[in-house]
Amino acid sequence: MAIDNLERQSDRLREVQSALRRIDAGTFGTCLGCEEHMSVKRLAAIPWTDSCIVCQEAADRNPLQP
Repeated sequence: MAIDNLERQSDRLREVQSALRRIDAGTFGTCLGCEEHMSVKRLAAIPWTDSCIVCQEAADRNPLQP
């Protein structure tokens, strides 16, 4: 159980670091899948996300596709 918690925390840290790199690059808030701007509501809910809701739902339905 502790290892699972550490893995989740490590994953979240990588996601936050990636979001910080996107801020530095000026691409924060742009979906990596469709390259559209994400809604402010989406970013407020999950600030470290790299996908808009449509692309995230598609990825959740088909986890093996890039």
